Amino acid sequence: MRRISRVTYAYMQEMKRIISDSAVWASFFIISIIVAWAYTYVYSYEVTNDVHIAVVDECRTSESRQLIRMINATEQVSVSESPSDFDAARELFYEGKVHGIVVIPRDFSEKIYKKMRPSVSGYYDVAYFIYYKQVYKAVATSIAYMNAGIELKGLTAQGVSNHQAMNTIKAINAQTVTLFNPNGGYATFAMPMVYLLIIQTLLLTGIGLLGGTQREKKEFLQNHYTVRTIRGVIATLLGKAGSYLTIALLYITIVLGIIMPFFDIPQRAKLIDVYLFMLPFFLSVAFMGLFLIRFFKHREDAVMTISFTSIPFLILSGISWPVESLPKLLQFLSQFIPSTTAIKGFVSLTQGGVALTDIHDMYLKMWLICLFYFVLCVFFFNSYRKKNENELI
Repeated sequence: MRRISRVTYAYMQEMKRIISDSAVWASFFIISIIVAWAYTYVYSYEVTNDVHIAVVDECRTSESRQLIRMINATEQVSVSESPSDFDAARELFYEGKVHGIVVIPRDFSEKIYKKMRPSVSGYYDVAYFIYYKQVYKAVATSIAYMNAGIELKGLTAQGVSNHQAMNTIKAINAQTVTLFNPNGGYATFAMPMVYLLIIQTLLLTGIGLLGGTQREKKEFLQNHYTVRTIRGVIATLLGKAGSYLTIALLYITIVLGIIMPFFDIPQRAKLIDVYLFMLPFFLSVAFMGLFLIRFFKHREDAVMTISFTSIPFLILSGISWPVESLPKLLQFLSQFIPSTTAIKGFVSLTQGGVALTDIHDMYLKMWLICLFYFVLCVFFFNSYRKKNENELI
């Protein structure tokens, strides 16, 4: 059997095993798409507006009411409650009816007239950073505009022209340009990373299920009779990895061609660059999964193990916390997880719109990770073959 035919045979056999195992093919062809679609749909509104807050107005003057109107006029929050005191507002917060509290002190207007700086207290729900960001932005922006208005009135009262007063208040004209994610949307931020974590987790689980089942039934080598030689081992690995590559390419095609456009998730790169960058990532995951089979002696081992590692992989990917801020040991270990580098490159391509040549260092690193797991697989399959040669009868 020639090497190319061994690769083809291994590819076809692996595809047959995938299709014949309902749990595996459902994970690859159905669950992956459903999960990607569902996650994107949940965050499709991008930002949370009209967050309910409570304002405790202890001053009850025209100035305090003006500040309340300004806060309520922002798109980020809605002043839904006006409790009489802070204790009542705190109860509303604990009941989940509001996600922030603003307290305007009794001497608010008095200090304004005396040209002193009154303080406005804000209490925000930091347990949910999306709520915190919106409430903080609304309150801070409203106070800044009111401060500017008060200062403008004071200067014009002294005979300063409006133009001069505006230049005095705003001595430096700052221009802020938000790149790539102008709305600060959560879906645009998170979903490109989540898409890769989904396929990585499901590929590792599916490969582990198939391998664990074969080892449990003592059929692992019988199903891979082409591994009689080192060349056969390499051909078998390439064929098996090719089958998982086919599935992963189908998944990313649906993500790029249907899910991202449907939910208006930006895709600014050339498709050929994205596919070329994804190639070593998918192969790395496939070889990683094939190597991990050595630890799965039973079918359920894969589900339990990969499910346990999904959260650490999420953290090490840099979604919830920058990789650079992790302990040095975890930073080192994260480099061996395909998704860590792949996510950075995928986001740079699809969101930053860079060319593949601009991230050639990441591309090279992905191929090195792929080679690393491929070598591990060769050693594992070859050593397993030598250790269990009696099975190859």
